[in-house]
Amino acid sequence: MTERELVLAKTGGHCAYCGCHLTLKTMQEDHVIPLRRGDKGDKSHLDVLSNKMPACRSCNYYKSDMTLDQFRERMDLMIQNLERNSTVKALLRYGKIAFTRGPVEFYFEKLQKESTHDD
Repeated sequence: MTERELVLAKTGGHCAYCGCHLTLKTMQEDHVIPLRRGDKGDKSHLDVLSNKMPACRSCNYYKSDMTLDQFRERMDLMIQNLERNSTVKALLRYGKIAFTRGPVEFYFEKLQKESTHDD
């Protein structure tokens, strides 16, 4: 298996963050600890399989060079910004959309919980 195939296999062919289905062609490799966050100088210790997760284009774009906790916070901010929008307010009032409250749990975290319960 290539390293790229191993990254995709980590989550059974799904985005590590939102859980959408991915292929080798549609997958982007995300560094959980972003390369830009590492010590100045050699960052090869971050460019390893254990620090890579499969991501869809959208999640990789939104996560950018954030840590997982910063990415979670960004999701909460996105909801707060949407709630200020008058169209979104109307859709909420009419029950056409709803926001899920609570902490963001990424797909790979759900998989880890499931595998812990299976043991």
